[in-house]
Amino acid sequence: MWDTYRYVIDHHIVPGIGSHQLRTVTADEVDRFLLERARSGYSSSVVRRTRNTLSQVFRWGVRCRVCTWDPASFSEFPPARVFKEATARRRRVPRALDPDEARRLVHALDGHPQRALVLTALCTGLRPGELLALHWEDVDLDAGLLTVRRAWKGRDDHRHIGEPKTATSVRTLNLPPAVLDAVRVLRDDRDDVERSRRRPEPWSELVFTTTAGTPIDPSNYRRLIKELARAAGIGHLAPYDLRHTAASLLSDAGVPNHELADLLGHTTTRMVEVHYRHRLKKTIDVAVAPMQDLVGQSDPDDDDEPDEPSS
Repeated sequence: MWDTYRYVIDHHIVPGIGSHQLRTVTADEVDRFLLERARSGYSSSVVRRTRNTLSQVFRWGVRCRVCTWDPASFSEFPPARVFKEATARRRRVPRALDPDEARRLVHALDGHPQRALVLTALCTGLRPGELLALHWEDVDLDAGLLTVRRAWKGRDDHRHIGEPKTATSVRTLNLPPAVLDAVRVLRDDRDDVERSRRRPEPWSELVFTTTAGTPIDPSNYRRLIKELARAAGIGHLAPYDLRHTAASLLSDAGVPNHELADLLGHTTTRMVEVHYRHRLKKTIDVAVAPMQDLVGQSDPDDDDEPDEPSS
């Protein structure tokens, strides 16, 4: 929850109304601020969250005697027509690699120092924050298991390791042999580094780190994925696209949605069905075999008709 408040404050409240003193803000000024957010293309849920967060700020101010009232609670929410008429903010649509593109990405990882990191992301669909927060105690190479127990939280200077996103995000996954082999190589390289020089604390137990043994910054991870995609010739790719790819490839291979939800750490299948599962085939052929079996045979009554007598 704190991360959500921080994001709303940094990206909406501070740029829009942060120059005002709490005690001088009026309900009309809050009205104009919310209206500007709506006209800028932000959704009603974002504007509502911004208003609620601003109200929390004012209530804190009242409690600390910095201001005397909460003008946000008296402000008017922008009417629905404003959101409808506004030009929606452009957002990048997540993509999923098809099998050929996924193989080309894996080929581009040959000899790369972060092969284990990207291969684990591609094959397990872990969230980037879960992936980069993995500790060696979370990986059982003998049993072939990986357990998600923590995730990176917050942004910039407030970034820290905490609990995963939801209770169902805590899960244990079996790893494919290719991922196990890559992680074993990474462990052996880590042991060599340990023998030559001590890794920096408190990050010595992180599985995936920079060459200096420090946590991988999200911006550097995005840059890594972008560069690998360029080398593989598969267009633009972002870290979360690997999560979409894992779900889509497995769905295409016949894995049911409820098992994909378990893999991705979701309570229900809705996110899989609506958000993560992409159709990879250019054509839809699910009707071919069953319908051919149903209607492609001769009329069963034909076999029961007697032969016409010969003249």
